[in-house]
Amino acid sequence: MAEEIRGLPVRNLSFVDDNLTAWKPYARDLMTRLRPLNVQWSGLASLEVTRDPDLLRAMAEAGCMSLVLGFESLDPAGLAEARKTQFRVDEYEAAVAALHRVGIHCIGAFVLGFDSDGPASFDQVRDFAAERACRT
Repeated sequence: MAEEIRGLPVRNLSFVDDNLTAWKPYARDLMTRLRPLNVQWSGLASLEVTRDPDLLRAMAEAGCMSLVLGFESLDPAGLAEARKTQFRVDEYEAAVAALHRVGIHCIGAFVLGFDSDGPASFDQVRDFAAERACRT
């Protein structure tokens, strides 16, 4: 893959894998191969990657500019409906801060329309993005 990327006429890439870092050994190897290519890239990952500062640092050094992370919901009831148990809502700010510490921009993906959601859910997502997630 590195040779294929090296031969591209562009230096900005987007990896469209729903979780580029799911298999950590592969992700670490990929970062090692991307680093000397002098590319900038974006991708999708699980919030789980924010718990691995070494991998995040390697991603930033390999040219990662932004990651789309699925927060799903700011309401614990919404997370329960989605059967998401890996992260709690009160851990989201720390996850965003971990990205920001290494210079990676966070693009948050939220699902609105769970049975537990109401009109205020839209305001919660906006406020989280504007006031809490962006201040770190």
